[in-house]
Amino acid sequence: MNIGDMFKEHYDTMVKACEGLNTDWELLNYPTRDREASDFTSGHAIDIAYKCPKCEAERASTWLFPDKDMYYQDECCGEFVRFVAEAEEE
Repeated sequence: MNIGDMFKEHYDTMVKACEGLNTDWELLNYPTRDREASDFTSGHAIDIAYKCPKCEAERASTWLFPDKDMYYQDECCGEFVRFVAEAEEE
């Protein structure tokens, strides 16, 4: 199995695990206070706060591209979280 196939398999697993999730979040900072993230995204990254889906602990993350959904397995309790991008009105 090559690295591309491994990445695709991992990505597909993450998408399936996060299907239907919509983790509530609040904006902490726009733009992010993380200088490297801000430079990498040309100032578009944001800092968000949310609660662990399992234990309700306060959590925070930097969302690099808030115009795209972000999902991952949270380190707190190992639960998956998904932050749905807000659609901009034209």
